[in-house]
Parts: sequence; structure tokens; C-alpha cells
Amino acid sequence: MLDKKPLDAISDDAVFNDPVFLQGYVYDIYSGIKPPWKPGSGGYETLTDVAVDQPQTHDAALGIREYVQGIMSPFNVNDIISDSDGLSIWNKEYNYIRKANIFFEKTDKGSAISPDKLKFMRGQVHFLRAWMYFELMRTFGGVPIIKNSFSLTDASFDVARNTYDECNKFVLAECDTAISQLDGYTINAGQISKPAAMALKAKILLYAASPLNNPSNDLSKWQAAEAATKAVLDLSYTLHPKRDELYVKPLQTDEIIFGKSFTPASRIPDWGYNYDYWPSGFDARQRVMPTQTL
Repeated sequence: MLDKKPLDAISDDAVFNDPVFLQGYVYDIYSGIKPPWKPGSGGYETLTDVAVDQPQTHDAALGIREYVQGIMSPFNVNDIISDSDGLSIWNKEYNYIRKANIFFEKTDKGSAISPDKLKFMRGQVHFLRAWMYFELMRTFGGVPIIKNSFSLTDASFDVARNTYDECNKFVLAECDTAISQLDGYTINAGQISKPAAMALKAKILLYAASPLNNPSNDLSKWQAAEAATKAVLDLSYTLHPKRDELYVKPLQTDEIIFGKSFTPASRIPDWGYNYDYWPSGFDARQRVMPTQTL
């Protein structure tokens, strides 16, 4: 009589053998795609604008000031890569990478879920793991490639740092796997698709070809980025004909390659971007505004 299943939790066996529960687990990993405003106003979000002398800002965030003044160091780098909760991109992305690794470990052992449904979910998670590693790479360069989850019984948690090229090879392989496994599926709005994986691959190749990561200017890297980008453009995505409509109607058009949805609990605080960038006379923050001279 006392051998009861807990009513406030779902067991691993139940999650990884039920298509609805497992898709929910995969959707949780979607949260590893950080919103564009993270890690927070005054930090990563406006870095590229504030780093030049054209705009003006009253932002007092330490990360911006340290960057503009040229005093960033390994000791204060968290000021610009951490969110208001104190967790950095490093902590958050590796947390979701661990969830992706657990997904593969569990599903590699077999599942009662049909192979077709499981293949679609595996394609999504390969994309997500590539995305999160790419986020780490463009922030830190080469990072440790971890493809398994740790447990408290492991003798060591130390993993050597991989080179940028090694990480690049890994994420491109993840994209190729995602492209293959997502092929042929009907995608609902907000879900990861084959074109989304193709677009991510093109972006990764472009970063790999850039002068920072390609100091010898290997033209083959540029050609690879060009070919991957053209493959996405050839899918016939177009810009919406009326730009202003995009701001007043939630239109589904062939302009969107991959759109991530946000709930009220996960959106940007306050009024969103408007509150950060409207002029202060409109009761907003006016964080970054061009000067009249510009």
C-alpha cells in the first residue's frame, strides 16, 4: 500500500519513454538559447554599440564601463558576461549542455518512443547543443567539449580546454547531424527545423572564416561560408514587403528562418526594448542613442 509513485515528480523512465514528456524535456533545453538581451542591459546586449564613439549612454553597468575604459581582465570579465542573477553565460550554457548530454545518454539506451518521433527530437537536441557551444565559442574562444554528464561518483570533473578549431569541427558535425535528422518533418512555429540548422551552420562557418579565427585568410573557409549561406537563401526566404506591419501584427511569413517564442515569464523585464531605447522624455531609459552629430 505504501509503494506509491510520487505525485510531485515524474521519473526518468517515464520521461524518456513517453513522447509528450520527452518533447517537454527537449523544449526545456530550448531555454539554452539565451535571449538577445541577456546577460542584461548594460552588459553583453549593448556592447557593440557602446564600444564605439558615435552613441551616447548613461548606462552605469560595470561591464560597459570596464570595456570602454580598456580595463577588462580575467578578474572582472564576469561583470559583462553575467546576468542579474550572477550566473554567467559559461554556467548557464553548460547547464543546458548537460541536459542535452543526458538526453542522448538516456535515448541511446533505447526507448519505447517510436523511432520516427525520437529522430525528430534528437535532431532538435543536436541543433541545441551546437547552438550552445557556438555561444560559448564566440564569447570565450575554444572551450572544453563535454559530451557526457557527470555524476557525484566521478573521480574527476577536469576536462581539458579544446581549441577553437576543434570546437568548430564539433559544432559543424552537430549541425550536419541535425540537418539530416530534421529532414522531412513538418515544423510548428517556434520549433527547430532543417533550414534553421542550415542557417546555424552558415553562421558558424562565417565566424570561422573571420580574421579573428582565420588569421592566414584561408579563402576556402570563406568559400565554405558562402556556399552554406547560399544554400539557405536558395530556400526562398524573403523579406516582408511592409516593414511596419511586423511591429503591429504577429505575421507568419517566409522571412522567419527560426523564431524563438517567449512567455510573459521569460520576456525582457519592463516594456522590453522600447523601455531601454526610447528617449528619456518618453519615460524610458535611453540607454544608447545616436548623437545629433551622427
